[in-house]
Amino acid sequence: MTYCPISKDINFSSVWEQPPHIRIAWITILAKKDQQTHIIETNPYLLSRMARISQDEAVEALEYFQKPDANSRSTEEGGRKLKRLEGNEYLVVTGAKYAKLAEEWMQSVNEQSN
Repeated sequence: MTYCPISKDINFSSVWEQPPHIRIAWITILAKKDQQTHIIETNPYLLSRMARISQDEAVEALEYFQKPDANSRSTEEGGRKLKRLEGNEYLVVTGAKYAKLAEEWMQSVNEQSN
């Protein structure tokens, strides 16, 4: 089993302003992505199954995550959440950034407990 930290500030994300199926799809993607590469292999059918949303909602979510987002707190890739790679592979654009922040936080917690 892999642990997947989620930022306590996720509710400040521009994703949180979206309809429930978009938010559910995003949490699902964060949980299911590879924790080292930050890549998820999915398509509308698989995402709909994993997130328990309709296929049409999964298509809408994948399209939304690949569009520039002027309201995003992140400037990488114009605020896009996902970058399509080859086939059904998508990179979570800020995956490495948040993994580094989580690692730094864990190190500080460990240092404080020693």
